[in-house]
Amino acid sequence: MGGARIFHDVNQNIWCYSVLALAENSPNLTIDRQGVYEYCFQETTYGSTTPFNEIKLADSLSFFELQKGGVISHKKNLPVTFNPSSASYDELLYEQATLIKRQMETIVSAYGKNITTALSGGYDSRLLLSLLIDAGVTPQLYVYGENSSPDVLVAKSIEKGEGLEINHVDKSNHKKPSPDQYAEIINDNYYGLDGFPFEGIYDFGGNMEIRRHRSQNNTMVLNGGGGEIYRNFFYLPNKAYSVDDLMSVFYHRFTQEFCTEKFDVSEYKRHLKEKIKYALNLENEKMSRTQVEYAYPGFRLRYWTSKDFSNSSRLGNFLTPFISYENIAAALQIPLNFKTHGKFQGELINKISPALASYYSDYGYRFNETVPFKNIIKNNLTIFRPIWLRKNSYAIQHKLATFAPPDTLKENYIKAILPKGVRIMDQYFKIDDIKDPGLLGRVMTLEYMFQKLAL
Repeated sequence: MGGARIFHDVNQNIWCYSVLALAENSPNLTIDRQGVYEYCFQETTYGSTTPFNEIKLADSLSFFELQKGGVISHKKNLPVTFNPSSASYDELLYEQATLIKRQMETIVSAYGKNITTALSGGYDSRLLLSLLIDAGVTPQLYVYGENSSPDVLVAKSIEKGEGLEINHVDKSNHKKPSPDQYAEIINDNYYGLDGFPFEGIYDFGGNMEIRRHRSQNNTMVLNGGGGEIYRNFFYLPNKAYSVDDLMSVFYHRFTQEFCTEKFDVSEYKRHLKEKIKYALNLENEKMSRTQVEYAYPGFRLRYWTSKDFSNSSRLGNFLTPFISYENIAAALQIPLNFKTHGKFQGELINKISPALASYYSDYGYRFNETVPFKNIIKNNLTIFRPIWLRKNSYAIQHKLATFAPPDTLKENYIKAILPKGVRIMDQYFKIDDIKDPGLLGRVMTLEYMFQKLAL
């Protein structure tokens, strides 16, 4: 499914697991405008695009044969069925539970019990923990957040009730470095996370410290990413959509107000649309509702989650068990009404571990009970929100936002990182008009990378 990202030059003469290693050994790099805007808006790039015209991401829908005469590309045979199963709810629940339990047993037999994973208040980490305990593993657990955060409160209630041990990490308590120390930390983040991670590189060192700590002693790190295949990820009703509809709902996190004249919205959307159609193997711009479901693993996971997978696997053993062709193909068979409101995944957890399902989640209910009516109403406010309104939600929120830069992006620190100031990304963005901290962090991440590469 493209979980491990591989890059190559435009002539396919050099192949590399790291985009930075390839960039630092490629002369005359130029900036790819589409890549800049995709990363800044959506935290990653799609298709073969990177922030550089001369470097491409290998096509994850193909495998490649390297021969003396050149590279031969072969399309993968990954058929998926877009007709929901006629099996009963209980039959599907049994089939899915059996499948993922067998897979976890395989992982444990291969890697042993030296396993760590996060525990939050949501579905995916609870399902992963249920599978591990069912397979006879008591993993090393960790949770991120402040003491009062819902994730921490839920995780600690499970820790107490089940007699587990959880490493609680509050990144906000990480010591603030001096500006000189910060420059060293940013350099470490830059190389450790291959230049432009989805979270950006502006962090006081806690991110890389945690990543390295959880990977030490040959520990296998399991991540629950992709568990949303068992839910209605896009929060959309059960009907057909167009590719434009999907882009309006999920890929419109920008406003032209903070972009310079370099941003051509029609061109940007045209390129993104073609990438979606290619990744999902669409013959035209119409999508059945099940094809929309496939857009989550077939497009988002392929290009967004794979970015973090690649960065994490450089540090040690790392797996996302739910993201596999077998699981994705099986999950597409689950009718949408079973998945909406988290019903199916909650009962999947309960089938594997009734004990873990009995604890509250950060949704305000237990996974062994019927989803409360108030939560259904809340979900439906998104599900049935008009597409035009979802398209404009980000722009409206950004316009109404008040902005104070996070400590990691304050002037005294930025001067230590970028002593020459911003001189590249201001060609693409009106920096002073950005009120989204995440967006600003990604913009400044590219500024650092482009200056580092002397572009």
